Amino acid sequence: PFGIEESHPLESPELLAPEEITRVLTVLNAAEDTVRDIRHGRVLERTRLGLHRDGRGPWAVLDPEGHLLAVYEQHRGSSVKPSMVFAQADQ
Repeated sequence: PFGIEESHPLESPELLAPEEITRVLTVLNAAEDTVRDIRHGRVLERTRLGLHRDGRGPWAVLDPEGHLLAVYEQHRGSSVKPSMVFAQADQ
C-alpha cells in the first residue's frame, strides 16, 4: 500500500493524513443515522456498520461524505468498539 517513493529520511519525517489509513484497512461507510454515535465513541452492534459476516477488523469507518470518522474493532459478542475516533463529537 505504501511505496518507496513515498518514504522520507529519518531526519525529516512526514506525517500522513489520518485518511491514509484507508489504504491498509477495510473501509465501512456509516449511515447518516449512525454518524452521531460514532462521533461520540459508542460501542455499536456490528450490523449498524453493515457487518453481517465474521471479521475481526479493524475497520476504517467513513461518513456519507467520505470523511474518516473512526477506526472500529471487534468487541464482545456481536458488538464493535472504536479504537480511535477522529471526528469531533459536536459536529
